Amino acid sequence: MIEQSQIVADELLLTHNDFPSNFKYMAHPEDYKISKKPVYEKIFNKKAHHNRLLLRISWRIKEEEYIPMTFVCDTGAPMFFYLSPQAKLLLEKERIKEDELQNLYVVIGEKKATIQETPINHQPANVIGLLMLQRLGIHLTEEGFELDKPLSYL
Repeated sequence: MIEQSQIVADELLLTHNDFPSNFKYMAHPEDYKISKKPVYEKIFNKKAHHNRLLLRISWRIKEEEYIPMTFVCDTGAPMFFYLSPQAKLLLEKERIKEDELQNLYVVIGEKKATIQETPINHQPANVIGLLMLQRLGIHLTEEGFELDKPLSYL
């Protein structure tokens, strides 16, 4: 017999159904590939029991070099960013810094934003948590969502 708590837990886990059908391993086919132009795409993925707000945005790694990544917008995730092992590896050298307490962070604008590895039950997805969504000024619309501070790249 399946317990109600198991059904709720399963609905909270990220699966391939939370992403558009052309995505593989919870990423857009062009994610993680260095490009000369930044990507900015808001995706409202509507499927039965799998409605997700996704944001494809690029990290600037060098002058005119960007790495696009897809993020699940998750108001239940309390930190700024949660990065998959692949995302973390690609950003370690150019963007990720460590403070005196060994906390990892990135600088966006002039402000620090802490990063953590995506929890195992949500991998290999990347997640933008509540603190970054607040900083960007997210608000819902009938068509999906808007940001007060849309960024062409991070």
